[in-house]
Amino acid sequence: KGPNGEDQAGRDWADEAHNPGSSMKPFDLTAFLKDGRGLNAVFDGRSPRTFPDVPLPVRNAGTSSSCSEQCTVAEAMQRSTNTVFYDMVLNVTKPGGVAEAAQEAGIRTKDTGGRSVLFTGDNNISIGGGQTAVTPADMASAYATFAAGGVQHSRHFVQKVTNSQGETAYEADTRATDAFADNDRGRSRQIAGNVTAALAPVIPFSRLSCPAGHECAGKTGTQQHTPGDGEPASAANTNSQTWMVGYTPSVSAAVWVGSDGDKALRGPSGQPLTP
Repeated sequence: KGPNGEDQAGRDWADEAHNPGSSMKPFDLTAFLKDGRGLNAVFDGRSPRTFPDVPLPVRNAGTSSSCSEQCTVAEAMQRSTNTVFYDMVLNVTKPGGVAEAAQEAGIRTKDTGGRSVLFTGDNNISIGGGQTAVTPADMASAYATFAAGGVQHSRHFVQKVTNSQGETAYEADTRATDAFADNDRGRSRQIAGNVTAALAPVIPFSRLSCPAGHECAGKTGTQQHTPGDGEPASAANTNSQTWMVGYTPSVSAAVWVGSDGDKALRGPSGQPLTP
């Protein structure tokens, strides 16, 4: 049952689309790398920053997310510096480049209900906000492409079904493609490897750790709660949803925590939830 007693039976939360927040930034980086740029490129990582024709300043989430005026892309990913990635997409890759990279990795443009899940109309895609939304299942699939060295496998639940005579009644399409460079396995592997190199330091920076005996990489993401009438001003410092998407060389997983609508997430003691 849901919080108001509604029947949740049959609801597949893993296939419902939500704002990905900063977990979208690896696709910003992928588009940037496809353009021939590198992890040592520098941007202004200070906060707040204003951009032409953008009505509101772009801000970083907390002091640890801000960077210097000469912030490398690698450090910006570790710190999750919004101003760097907003600048990167606005002035280099454009929103369409990010959407293309995300689709190449495995993000679908529509969910199973036919609803759009990857909006490309404005620069909010750079920080996973606005109308950009993806499903946890797609996120796990797309990050798996990084884990596989730039090889994308179609997402499937059942690989093969046979009848009592051993005949194949169904078999999933499991063809592999070079996600980020057509017919160039080496180039696709290089791009995915650079994304992994940028995401690996995110784990210790976020006070997380890899499974024992494994290398891992990943990215957190949040969507900030907007306080409603009657809520204290401190509610603006809470999240309405959080993400953690990560992978080892053999396993990719996405975790989303949230609810229907914009509701503040709090733990058992009332503390705000963060990834």
